[in-house]
Amino acid sequence: MEALKGVVDDHGVNFMATICAICKAQFTKVLPYYGFDMSMVGGVHQLVSKAIRLGDK
Repeated sequence: MEALKGVVDDHGVNFMATICAICKAQFTKVLPYYGFDMSMVGGVHQLVSKAIRLGDK
């Protein structure tokens, strides 16, 4: 969490993709302690789905 806080502060990172659901579950337990929103952590598939743009360019 200290490393995540560092990249958020230094580089404006706004999402952390986890490998598996267990990883995601563990991080969401400590996110509020560090002042992060629960939606900041998700799976790789969620990150890709947010990046895909369909329709007009």
